[in-house]
Amino acid sequence: MNILKNNFFYNLINNGLVFFRELFLKLFAETLKSQPDTLTIIGIIISLGSAYLFSQGFFLFGGILLIISGLFDVFDGLVAKRYDRGSKFGSLLDSTADRYVEIFQLAGLIYYFNKTGKPEFSFIALFYLLGSVLTSYTRAKIESLGEECKVGLIQRLERLTLFVSFSILSVFDQRILFYGILLIGIGANITAVQRILYGKKVLKD
Repeated sequence: MNILKNNFFYNLINNGLVFFRELFLKLFAETLKSQPDTLTIIGIIISLGSAYLFSQGFFLFGGILLIISGLFDVFDGLVAKRYDRGSKFGSLLDSTADRYVEIFQLAGLIYYFNKTGKPEFSFIALFYLLGSVLTSYTRAKIESLGEECKVGLIQRLERLTLFVSFSILSVFDQRILFYGILLIGIGANITAVQRILYGKKVLKD
């Protein structure tokens, strides 16, 4: 890891990412005076476009648009923290938006699978959705009972990263996305079970 961090190209790429992050952060927060909630809502709207592309079978472009939606999700948090514009409602909206964005994409895929005569893949998408919802719910429930919960094989960021990666790779073969969804679904449901077992361990009457 130290060798990697001392690598010229690693530092060049890292510095470039930091530069653009700060550039867009100043654009949103200082030039446009954007509020975090506004950025969150924009991200949701963009994700609707992504879901539509998935519903039409344009997986590559759907994945790219989902990346853009994800960037707004990143910047709403940065604006809230860096410029002290956060609120309890904003935190609720951000968490709710995460669920909407993920469900939109899966709904688009379910529509596409049924439209193209592949109903078996719809069940795979529903399996993914089940794991996603239960992963989020178990964490929220455990934390509402006073215990922190960050355990598990795969969380939302990993699910989103894998989903986008499989979407882009599907340009070579659409089955990559289909079986990628199954893989993510298995990971998500394992995570839900891990959190239930974790809850059994830490929640004491």
